[in-house]
Amino acid sequence: MWLDRVATALLLLVGAVNLLPGFVAFAPSRITTAYGVSVDGPDSADLTVLLRHRAVLLGLVGLSLICAAFIP
Repeated sequence: MWLDRVATALLLLVGAVNLLPGFVAFAPSRITTAYGVSVDGPDSADLTVLLRHRAVLLGLVGLSLICAAFIP
């Protein structure tokens, strides 16, 4: 019984850690603070798309882990 609660807590914790970068997909102005990479300049459109894509994928993994915490 206690092992189920530990597993649920770990899934929630890891899911939250993976879900946090997902907010960068909705606020691209936060890319510099989140990743420490400057995306200013004429050739930064590709980098911005790449980092937003990474944020979406991490957000989906985090959401999946949080859902897995509640589905037996």
